[in-house]
Amino acid sequence: MTLRRRKRKMKLQSANGSVEHLMDDQGEDSTDSLESGFRKQGNIRNAHRGFSEMKTELERDLLLSTQNVFLQNDACNFAAAEFAKLPLIPPYSQPGNREFINGANFASGGAGALVETNQGREFQEYGEAAKRKTWSCSLAEVKTLLSKAVYIFYIGSNDYSVPSATNSTVLQSYSQEEYVKMVIGNITAVIQEIYKIGGRKFGLSKLTAGCDPASRALKLATTGGSGCMEEATMLAQLHNIALPEVLKELESHLKGFTYSFFDFYTTADERLNNPSKYGFKEVKMACCGSGPYRGSLTCGLKGYQLCVNISEYLYFDAVHPTEKANYQFAKLMWKGSTEVVKPYNLKTLFEI
Repeated sequence: MTLRRRKRKMKLQSANGSVEHLMDDQGEDSTDSLESGFRKQGNIRNAHRGFSEMKTELERDLLLSTQNVFLQNDACNFAAAEFAKLPLIPPYSQPGNREFINGANFASGGAGALVETNQGREFQEYGEAAKRKTWSCSLAEVKTLLSKAVYIFYIGSNDYSVPSATNSTVLQSYSQEEYVKMVIGNITAVIQEIYKIGGRKFGLSKLTAGCDPASRALKLATTGGSGCMEEATMLAQLHNIALPEVLKELESHLKGFTYSFFDFYTTADERLNNPSKYGFKEVKMACCGSGPYRGSLTCGLKGYQLCVNISEYLYFDAVHPTEKANYQFAKLMWKGSTEVVKPYNLKTLFEI
């Protein structure tokens, strides 16, 4: 994967670990790794700090069980709890949460793949978690446990929604294709780091962006128009086209790498366009919040409004689906056909 910035070139690491050698506009050698290249632009800072620190601990300390799952999304948590028969996994950073026998939940509000969208927080916490002293086991046992764990995450939508919503200059510095490659490059780098310490099974999803109540409210406020924020939606679509190809490349070059890829974009879009088919009446306005579309993240704060029947709503607040919606998504993630999740659904991935 090569990222060409408008004013200069840099060398980036491809998904299979190979490196393309480029010269910058001044003829200087700009060869570097993917991680180092992005760090120069401020897009990777401390994402992998935890990984290097924990490698020395893995021989003797581990918190994982053979049914462990790493989570970064509400629907993912539903899938693990409802269908994998694991308890709902509380946030890793929740006070008093020191039990990780069934897995760890690193979901963080507002997080993304880039520094500008709180990149790296979940992965730093993962590194911390892997160092916790729960029981002792041999290196061989550690490797087995890590390889059986399932790493599920949904990340990237904030990287497309936030710059579009804030009119960030970052989208003026890169073409849409370049920006998407940068986001996917960071995600790929983290997958490779998890693979290096033993992770083999990953669950990812296509993204949605620009059609939640917050985006609709922002578009109304800034342009007076209705509907989705087209730029964020287009970036998500480009992401959804590119990521599957990267996953196939990883699969072909990383021995034992296995994944499940859920078409969240299409399933969400179907509910936006045909709400009654899926038991919803309101798919544009949030159940809880304030302002147009209840698109302000004020749920629980002074002046917020709350719907009467939450089961009619696709969105609970300005950006998050309701429990009913998440259950529907989780069910498809778990045992959906190859029309919506492939090459394996999560059920199959857990059994491999």
